[in-house]
Amino acid sequence: MLGGSSLLDYLVIDTGPLIRNIKLERLAEKVVTTSGVVAEVRDAFTRQKLEMLPMEIEERCPSDESVQFVLNFAKKTGDIRSLSKTDMAVVALTYDLESKLNGIEHLRREPVGTIKVNEGFGDDRITNLAGFYVPKKSDVVSSRSTSLCSSAPQNTENDNSEIENKEEDVEDDVVEEA
Repeated sequence: MLGGSSLLDYLVIDTGPLIRNIKLERLAEKVVTTSGVVAEVRDAFTRQKLEMLPMEIEERCPSDESVQFVLNFAKKTGDIRSLSKTDMAVVALTYDLESKLNGIEHLRREPVGTIKVNEGFGDDRITNLAGFYVPKKSDVVSSRSTSLCSSAPQNTENDNSEIENKEEDVEDDVVEEA
C-alpha cells in the first residue's frame, strides 16, 4: 500500500473483473495482466468497457523462472489439470511481481500436501477441452513447449529488466506422491 492510501500498489487481474465491470481504479494504483487475459475478452460490450476504463491496464509477460515455478508447484498440488495457460500466466505474473516487490522468503516453495494425479480424467473420450491441456498417453513421458504470452510484453518505468517472450520446455510427467 502507498503511504496513507488504501489503494494497492499493484493488482494482477484475470478476466473476471473485466467482465463484471469492477471499478479497478478504486482498488489499485496500477492494474497488471497478461495478453492472454485481454484476448479472453471477446464480446463487443466488454471490449468497449475495457477501452473506456479510467486507467490503463498494463500487459506484461511473466518470466520463464516464474512460469517454471508455477508449473512445478501446480503439478505437485494436482492443479495442473484444471489451470489453463492463461491462469498459469496470471499466477506466474503475480509471483513475478511479488518476488520483485517483496521478495520470496515469505512464500511457500513446496505445497503443504501433494496428491497423486491419475493419468486421465476417467473419461478417455475427452480429447479437446477448451482452455485446458489434456495429455495424450505418449505426452505423459515426453515434454512439450509452452509459451504463456501471445505478444511481446510492454516495458514500464518500474520494470527495468527486459522480459522476453520465450518458449519454456516443461515436462508433463505424472506427479507421484511425495
